[in-house]
Amino acid sequence: MTALGAGVFILSAAVQWNDPDPAGWIILYLFAALASGLEAARRGTWHLPAAVTMVALGWAVLLLPMVRLDALPHLLEGWGMYSPGVEEAREFGGLLMVAGWSGVLTRAAWRRRAASWEEVT
Repeated sequence: MTALGAGVFILSAAVQWNDPDPAGWIILYLFAALASGLEAARRGTWHLPAAVTMVALGWAVLLLPMVRLDALPHLLEGWGMYSPGVEEAREFGGLLMVAGWSGVLTRAAWRRRAASWEEVT
């Protein structure tokens, strides 16, 4: 599942090239992909996914005032931005997905670390 997450985030980074502000999104998605890939290889620590989670949540909080509830019904109507606020609502959703998945990775790495400490003691 974590390898699939890495692939999804790599694809998410790839489709950002035509975005008005691609750099931040590409970096965020690639770090989320890296955290997923490291977890898939069981080589990740909790630090990277925790940092990705915090960045995504912080960014979402900054974006929240621009999200308009009346844009929510239009999120999946197509690729275009048919009403004001659709882009912000989609970006907010993307940030929540990154934060949620990175939070899952953080917990998995933390639990693996705790289990390894129990084996040592």
